[in-house]
Amino acid sequence: MDFHSQKLLKGKNNSCIGEAEDRISGLPDEILHYILSFLEFKFVVRTCVLSKRWNYIWTSNPILKFPSCYRYSLSQTNKLMDFVDATLLLHDPSSNIQTIHLETNGHFDAFRVHSWISNITKRNNVRELNLDFRLDKPFSIPSSLFKCESLTTLELTASCDMHIPKSFSFPKLKSLTLCGIQFTQEDGWNEKHFSNFPVLENFILKDCTWHGMKKFCILTPVLKVLEFEKSDSKKDGLQDCVLKIHAPNPVSLSHVGGVAKDYDLSRFTGFVNILPTFHNLNNLDLILGPASDELIFALIKAVPNLKRLQFGDEVLLSADRVFDESQDLFRHLQSVGFVGFGGNARELRWAKCILKNAKSLQTINIGHGACHFENKDVVMLELSSLARASGRCLGSRQWPSASDSDARVENPPRPSVSHERIK
Repeated sequence: MDFHSQKLLKGKNNSCIGEAEDRISGLPDEILHYILSFLEFKFVVRTCVLSKRWNYIWTSNPILKFPSCYRYSLSQTNKLMDFVDATLLLHDPSSNIQTIHLETNGHFDAFRVHSWISNITKRNNVRELNLDFRLDKPFSIPSSLFKCESLTTLELTASCDMHIPKSFSFPKLKSLTLCGIQFTQEDGWNEKHFSNFPVLENFILKDCTWHGMKKFCILTPVLKVLEFEKSDSKKDGLQDCVLKIHAPNPVSLSHVGGVAKDYDLSRFTGFVNILPTFHNLNNLDLILGPASDELIFALIKAVPNLKRLQFGDEVLLSADRVFDESQDLFRHLQSVGFVGFGGNARELRWAKCILKNAKSLQTINIGHGACHFENKDVVMLELSSLARASGRCLGSRQWPSASDSDARVENPPRPSVSHERIK
């Protein structure tokens, strides 16, 4: 046994750990950086005290994950801002920065935040940015962020007054997440904006607002995942906006919350194909609206064994183009309900279509809505005169009396069939 082996053995048997071989420090920088990538950056910096080998490892670390500071006090925030200043000042400018996660709070100095983003994005080698702005005052994002051509992933969260500029360029961006962003008519979002996202695959919008927007256009040829998410019931302006989508080959579409005024899906050719088929689904409640006929038909086609269909009081409010009645979509339908029926042309057109094609229909439930009391009989007479494919169909109506104008509509009775919800 040679002297070196004896030394290692001694360290193992006699607890002389300080004499053991340091194998981790001998690893290449790239592997050390990978190991350190699982830590917040403040812990990465502390490794500089381990040995001379570790003195400057942190200055070339490509992943900067600054700590969450949502609940920090003013003094804690000041220390964090000093830490970020020192980190960006001492970080090796010749090394690549792959990922930066930065969160702010109401105590942050907007001028310093602005300078950090300018410093980061002007390097033109950062690939992933996750920026969470929780400032108390309106904040102007540096234009260099929206001209950072090296970015492949951008997640931008705002709880303050912040807008996306009219001019930007992201030739390599594949994933874009926008949270709390305010879109306005002045921003002028249209097809030209998305020509600057030639390789965008994932686009997620959470709790954004569209107040004053007449049309919002999403135009990207390789988009695979599109998500709209609203976590509260506050109006976001989307209900007054036409949503235009051009995505030839989508893989996933998720829409949680209120819907747009209308949808232009003429160039969203894969829309029907991305909806799964719910063979075990019997009941379909269309609650939030208004919704286009194209969207409603796409949902009904995804439920081939539909037995009960109910329209909410806002779903059929807006006018829409004439739909195709030729497809046999209602072969199993037994019950249909209209909550808040107002007697407008579109509601009557849908009632006519269903009565004409639903051969198994047993009940149609009409709940009162905005229809004037003086013409309710005219509307019901027109409904009763419509042709019916089913000889077993019975109708029920729930109109208020003149002294009960505020009466609430009871939900129509439901047949005993299995009920699943589409997530």
